[in-house]
Amino acid sequence: MIIFKGYGNHKYDSLLEVIEKQQTWESKVSLYDTLKQWIYPEKLEIYQKYISRIIQNTEAEKKYDFAAKYAISLARTYYSEVFIPDSAFVILHRALNWDDQLSSSTRAALLIQLGHVYEFTNAYDSSLQEYKKAIHIYETLNDSSQREFGEAYLFAAARYMQKGDFIKSGELLENARTIFTHNYDTASLIKTINETAILYGMNGFAEKAIEQRKKIIQLSNSSTEIGMILVNYMNYATEARKLNNDSLGIRLLKKVVSLGEPKPDLRYSAYSKLTVAYTKINRCDSALHYFQRMQAERDKFKESKWLDELYLWAQVYSLYCQNRYDETITLTKQLIHQCLTQKKFEEVMEMENLTYKCYLAKGDFENAYTHLQSSIHIKDSIFSVGKSNALLYMETLYEKEHRERQISDQENEIKMLATSNLFKTRLSWSIGIGLLMFFAGIYFYRSSRFAIQAKELETIYSRQLLVAHEDERRRISQDLHDSVGQSLMLIKNKVALNQDENTENMVARALEEVRSISKALHPAVLENLGLTAGIQKLVKDADEYSDIFFSEEIDAIDGFFDKPKELQIYRIIQECLNNILKHSMAESAAVMVKDELARVVIQIKDYGIGFDLIENAGVITSLGMKTLKERTQLLGGKLMVESVKGKGTTITLHVAKQKDNA
Repeated sequence: MIIFKGYGNHKYDSLLEVIEKQQTWESKVSLYDTLKQWIYPEKLEIYQKYISRIIQNTEAEKKYDFAAKYAISLARTYYSEVFIPDSAFVILHRALNWDDQLSSSTRAALLIQLGHVYEFTNAYDSSLQEYKKAIHIYETLNDSSQREFGEAYLFAAARYMQKGDFIKSGELLENARTIFTHNYDTASLIKTINETAILYGMNGFAEKAIEQRKKIIQLSNSSTEIGMILVNYMNYATEARKLNNDSLGIRLLKKVVSLGEPKPDLRYSAYSKLTVAYTKINRCDSALHYFQRMQAERDKFKESKWLDELYLWAQVYSLYCQNRYDETITLTKQLIHQCLTQKKFEEVMEMENLTYKCYLAKGDFENAYTHLQSSIHIKDSIFSVGKSNALLYMETLYEKEHRERQISDQENEIKMLATSNLFKTRLSWSIGIGLLMFFAGIYFYRSSRFAIQAKELETIYSRQLLVAHEDERRRISQDLHDSVGQSLMLIKNKVALNQDENTENMVARALEEVRSISKALHPAVLENLGLTAGIQKLVKDADEYSDIFFSEEIDAIDGFFDKPKELQIYRIIQECLNNILKHSMAESAAVMVKDELARVVIQIKDYGIGFDLIENAGVITSLGMKTLKERTQLLGGKLMVESVKGKGTTITLHVAKQKDNA
């Protein structure tokens, strides 16, 4: 055994000579690997020089698979360490030219690495083509024990996701997950779960994305690569921000900073995101603190295109924090042009909004209005595309399940017929009928199982539509308040400056109408005062704006349910009260909300005309009643309807308290 300890830093040539004098190839390979680990990453230039020599030596000895292995390592340093992708292309193309001398799996590994280089240069279509070539090779080999097989699926899934082909991306992620699970490869499984979380996030399922993030944290241990852990925290922070949980997002980014010593590029990225996050919650002192930390490290990352973009992103917010509005506007316009070129429309929207705020602070209402409108237009487009993608994703899953059930039914029918014919000719009728019944049992079992799955998927889809409807109402309400409301305020201020009192009064009335519509679309009272006050306000409004006398007996139920459930309870009561106002012809009605030990009971009763449940069966299947049932299912509750013709209608809702409040 040869030990390198006795050699100084300038003895690498001598070391290579010692290695090359070894008699067996196995000894050389072992020492080459030891030399590689000894030099990298502290002596990167020396590493690149001597790995190039090792490639030449192994190529000369016609050990092409070994040469390709070192070529992959060398190429990786050029595009990811010193940011010279052209050199990486040359190295990999040279190795691929060995062609027939390479094993299939080695060729596939080279193609994956070539895909990475294309990805680094933003040539995403070319990147996907290389990953697809690698997948074809691995599928031909049909060897699920190879880790790179799963990686090929994983990297291709990320590119399909970027192209908007979410179904294909989901299929490839599932393939990758199967391979990594089979090989007990936790590190790669974590990467796959990370991409799955991104897929959920892109389709508007932020809660599901966060579930995947939590799985990654559970799977992570002391052997998990620190870069993967930090990336997960950063993506987790992004999902938290989408759910308006800024405090959680900031805590996660700070965790990246505290753990980021081994990965300075990710820590640098976290500085940028913290600068933006603190600016958005008006904590400019903290924002400028993290931007200064970026400035101190900027020289290390100037050669990296994406890290330099992050610096500009943080810089524009730091300028805004310092009230340097003209400089901020100059930089936002530069970033808008840059993001439009890269088709990063969410970032364009964000910069348009920041430009609007700068002009507003300067008192330039005309330009402020222009950029506000541009921001709103992009936001509407992104929201529409996002919701379309989410619904398309759910619809496609449903159709896929339906097709699979049809195929399974057809296959089972064919099996049944084949079985019947076979036993008619070879066995007695009794045995044939017995086996036929056996396969029929399997058929009916599988058919029923697929029917149950289809029903569950249909239910999930229906609930998702209901949630999407509430999200749309919330968005429209927010837009009316933030965009149209702000626009009217700008117009009102401008009219006030011109001392046009009549026009100012008209704008004021329009502004009040917009606020009323906004409140009707989304109950701000829930967020501001809680569920109990929200119910009381509904009853009070119904009493004031109708001839019906409403009595109430409402216990305090705040804190028993999370926000989504509170909204569903509010909507159910709102729908019931609207039905009383429209259809009951009652002179009086009563609303009771009772806090019981483990549940809340809500009863809404009118003393109106009522109806016969048998004669008017259509009422039970009406759209309004169907919506009430779906909302009750979302709550996990129980809804009962009682009505007597000429005496009125009673609707009772039972909802179990959440466990921590029961």
